[in-house]
Amino acid sequence: MAGQIAIIEPDLGARLLLRARLTEEYHRVATLADPADPAAEALIDGADLAFIDSGASGRALMARLARRQGARHVPIIATLRPEDDPRAVLSECFRLGADDVVSREDAASGPLALARLRRLIAASLAARDLPHRRLPQVEGLSARRPAPVLLSPSDAPQPALLSGLLRAGILSSPAQAGAAAPGAPILVWLGQPRCGEAGLRLIARLPHDTITRHSPILALCPPDDPHRAAQALALGAGEAVTIDTPWTEIAARHAALLRRADRADALRAALAQELALAHTDPLTGLGNRRMVETLLPARLARMKAAGECLALILLDIDRFKRVNDRHGHACGDRVLAEVAARLRLASGDAALLARMGGEEFLVAVPVRDQAAAARHAERLRRAVERTPVLAARATGPLTVTVSAGIAVARPGDTLEALVQDADAALYRCKAAGRNRVMLAARAA
Repeated sequence: MAGQIAIIEPDLGARLLLRARLTEEYHRVATLADPADPAAEALIDGADLAFIDSGASGRALMARLARRQGARHVPIIATLRPEDDPRAVLSECFRLGADDVVSREDAASGPLALARLRRLIAASLAARDLPHRRLPQVEGLSARRPAPVLLSPSDAPQPALLSGLLRAGILSSPAQAGAAAPGAPILVWLGQPRCGEAGLRLIARLPHDTITRHSPILALCPPDDPHRAAQALALGAGEAVTIDTPWTEIAARHAALLRRADRADALRAALAQELALAHTDPLTGLGNRRMVETLLPARLARMKAAGECLALILLDIDRFKRVNDRHGHACGDRVLAEVAARLRLASGDAALLARMGGEEFLVAVPVRDQAAAARHAERLRRAVERTPVLAARATGPLTVTVSAGIAVARPGDTLEALVQDADAALYRCKAAGRNRVMLAARAA
């Protein structure tokens, strides 16, 4: 998967070599020599991934990027200089928010480095077109994750592996297979090369399981087996290491994996909140027409498949225009909100409620038959009529009534057909004097 990559690298030879390697992989590349250049942040903002030199000015740039709020996160790969102390600078770059750290000579070279690059670009491209408003607080989310779980489907993990995971703080105690809680980090021991296929198959399954679909996965591979690590990344692992990697680096890579998972969780939560707002009527708190059109067809299909009945009830507040004309729109809004609250209370948990617009409401509820649908609609009508609405002190209590048209789903019905039939029944209620319920003519 090709992307737009920014290279911020002072060394001309390293910059040209990395550019050539990335171009061979069909990526589009833009370069800049000085990490302190004011144009660096803008160059990175327009990219899907950035390589940044690990020198002091490069680390300062990473720190500035990490402090920004509300901006789209661009994955960062820090490139180590030959004179760097690998362990110290690697740990510092990961601490500053780098998603990967490689030496200059290994950047975009070799199966594991390329697999990590492709994994980061794929995640960046998946999130590129999403709305990146200010996200919920990301820091500290990892501390609230369930305990990590170590899975070893192929052979038992070596004592030295368990000891290393405990010393590195990745595990607090030996974990048992099958104990993963939703969102728990998962460590998969791929075993020796001859028996690691079971581990790779497990990694391929985990993202499709309800419990582990959002779990960050770290693949632990045998020494000197970067190809198996690359396979694990291609199949869904968020990070993969060979266990001859220093434990300080494994711990830093695991922390970066959790940070990426936290960011993904925060983005999912923000999008879920925006989706809920998009499906909610702000005045009444009920669903809106978009919610009905999005969710109700699937609910209708499920109930048909289960051999159950679904009643669709359209309710309209009688003579609502008179309320607005006589008492003002603020009074009308309070009437709408009170009617919605009464409908919600009388409908029960199994019902789907929405304000379709103006003074019209929809209630979709599972029923046994047409008679049960009529009884439910009558209960809603009485709940609204029973107690006058005190919408404003100046008006005094207002008697509010509703008319309701009912359509009970038949085999082959579409949502559009149900709404049309319920609307026709509602029209007949109005013509007959209002404040009543009627079944659709087809069900009579």
